[in-house]
Amino acid sequence: MARTPQEEEASDRLGTFVSRAFADPLAGLLLRAVDGLGDDARDFLRLAAVVASAPIPFHLVAAVMGSLRAVDRGESRRLAEAAIDEADRFALTEEPAGDRSVHPLVSRVIRWTHATDDLDRVRHAAVAALLERLPAQYDPGAYAELEIELVHARVLAGDASADPEAVLIGRVARYDLVRGSYDSGERLFTMQLERLLERRNQTDRDVIDAMSNLAGARFVVGDVDGTIDLYRRVLELREETEGPEADAVRVARGNLASTLTLAGEYGAARDVLTTMLDRNREALGPQHAETTNAAWELYQTLCELGERRTAHEILSRDLSWLLSRMPVTLGADQRRVRRSVAELPEFE
Repeated sequence: MARTPQEEEASDRLGTFVSRAFADPLAGLLLRAVDGLGDDARDFLRLAAVVASAPIPFHLVAAVMGSLRAVDRGESRRLAEAAIDEADRFALTEEPAGDRSVHPLVSRVIRWTHATDDLDRVRHAAVAALLERLPAQYDPGAYAELEIELVHARVLAGDASADPEAVLIGRVARYDLVRGSYDSGERLFTMQLERLLERRNQTDRDVIDAMSNLAGARFVVGDVDGTIDLYRRVLELREETEGPEADAVRVARGNLASTLTLAGEYGAARDVLTTMLDRNREALGPQHAETTNAAWELYQTLCELGERRTAHEILSRDLSWLLSRMPVTLGADQRRVRRSVAELPEFE
């Protein structure tokens, strides 16, 4: 019997893993088994082909089925169970209970022989499902229960051909930073920014967020100059796109000021903190916690620069009022600043 083009390709590629005597019959056997499956079971195997060679959590199979078939949670679970059972009957899965694994050779045959559009359709559904489960912000407590999802997310994020995959890169990068893999986290945030900039301009909010995330990652790997450059650019873009009084602008200015201070660039930090204090006083009020924090940071920076007169002016105008308040009436940050102010020679 003549072999199909798919069998020819699968056999040629399998020949790099097994002897040629086994490659030809194995290719035909696997492809005929897959061809005998229904659509749901084939999509399950396509899922195995685009994610990592690791057990696939049942909830991920169900979420992908729900997305592909546009059905509710109950029906998606039923479809997932039926798809896995059908693949089991053809001996295409490796674990009889719990999360399923598909043998890497089966996954490779699917990847080699199935249409790119079909694989992409499943890949996009898997990315969307993982984005629903992985924390959008740093959440160390959640990661312990998501280890296998992060394994699959890392593989999918490595092929960031669309915006959702680029977002997924950031989720994996946060995990790496939390677990102490700083170089990997910095590399992934760099990749995320590059992928987003391929399709969007610098004023896009997601691009600015990615730039800010990369700045933080560069700081933890010791690239202080790179961190400062990025935070400066983030501040410029935030002001341009959101206006000078936006919350995101205050955060960006605070990140830049803190980094400059830690780098010992007190003159530049003073300039940023002076603007931050003035903006906070105007937008939030003189006794707001963020105003107090900015005033205390500016006071300390001025002292480092030896600018005692200006530092005393900040102390009198923006910080001395704390001593007239009972600590219980203040928030945690202002109580901390109040204690520090009370210990200054001027008030002893």
